[in-house]
Amino acid sequence: MQDKNFTDIAALKNELLCAGWDEVACKVYIKSIRKQSISFTGHTTAITKNSFDKMCYLIGSELYTRMFKAAHFSPLQKLSLILNQLNAKIDVNGFLQISGEYRLDPAMPPHAYFLKYFRKLVQRAFLQKSLKDYVQNNGQTAKTAMKVHLLRSYIDKNNIEFVQQNFIGKNDFEKLLQYAKQAKIKLDYSTAANYHNRYLTNNRFFYPQNMKVQVTKSSRMSEFIVDLKDGHFVSEWQVYKYNTDGTVDSDPRHYNLQQSGEIANTESFNYGIPHGRYPSIFFCDNHSHYRLDVWHPVDPLIRNTITNRKNTYYWKTEKSYYWKTEKSYYVKDKEANYAGNYADVVKNGKRDYEAWRQVPDSKKAAVYLDFLEYCRRRLPLQNPGFAKYVKRIGN
Repeated sequence: MQDKNFTDIAALKNELLCAGWDEVACKVYIKSIRKQSISFTGHTTAITKNSFDKMCYLIGSELYTRMFKAAHFSPLQKLSLILNQLNAKIDVNGFLQISGEYRLDPAMPPHAYFLKYFRKLVQRAFLQKSLKDYVQNNGQTAKTAMKVHLLRSYIDKNNIEFVQQNFIGKNDFEKLLQYAKQAKIKLDYSTAANYHNRYLTNNRFFYPQNMKVQVTKSSRMSEFIVDLKDGHFVSEWQVYKYNTDGTVDSDPRHYNLQQSGEIANTESFNYGIPHGRYPSIFFCDNHSHYRLDVWHPVDPLIRNTITNRKNTYYWKTEKSYYWKTEKSYYVKDKEANYAGNYADVVKNGKRDYEAWRQVPDSKKAAVYLDFLEYCRRRLPLQNPGFAKYVKRIGN
């Protein structure tokens, strides 16, 4: 948008059209302006660029959401609209860089309607194959699929900052609990956190260092990874450096492998619906999580480098403690049919979290091995969480 005043509807409409909106979205915006008793006729009050920014440049805001939903575009076109407004470009290291005046609304919570709607658009735009398959087909759809995959990390960043900046607590987990309480939503801890407990191949896996928390209990859409020791978020965004122009420094040579655990174990916004303990109330095909989130295109070079199994040293994932059968929906997961030594200690939220934290660090490895065997003996029953294990051995 040019830095000028809008003195009539025609000028405003032209600016909106230049930003990629259609006639229907323009009508939604103009109607909203009129409701605020702001006139565009004659020489009455004008809309300045600054006030326009507040109402229209925040992706996910109430007004933006109304315009976005009303626009007569296909799901793929709506996804492209956001990417264009963010000036989203993939750099030489495969990292999505965004710039310009549009940005995600910092007041948008992790359970926001806009995120649900955006997620549904991704499911509809890429309905038949995995995101990885769409990227391999080349063409404009492939470019959009790749950028959509990479955009999820910016949604993660917005979610993390929303919780950290708007709630009070001794650590991030306490703030997350306060957010859930105030929003009157339930959190989910049921999906496995193997891929967020990677360890360097020159070390051993002793026990989980992090837990996964998803919003909400039924949709499991937004995701947070929490350090079990100090309750702080584990995120790539707490490691990244920035260039002088404000872009992310995506050169993997500028990051130490030993200090890149948060990049390896970072959170990931879910376009599909992960299979957790509780069924989703939203319609979605049974394989959406694997098509859109697991079988995804290549990650940026910085993360792909530190998690690549072809390297001598990399951040490795421990396999789950149970076996999977050929009938499982996990069958395309190359590691799915092998039992490992991983079991989540947190399955029921704060009570599991607190029970695990009460175990002295010097005893955690031994206690975890006994908990692991306890979980194996219970098969085919699910892992009940660490608090129930503690209660059992205490009786």
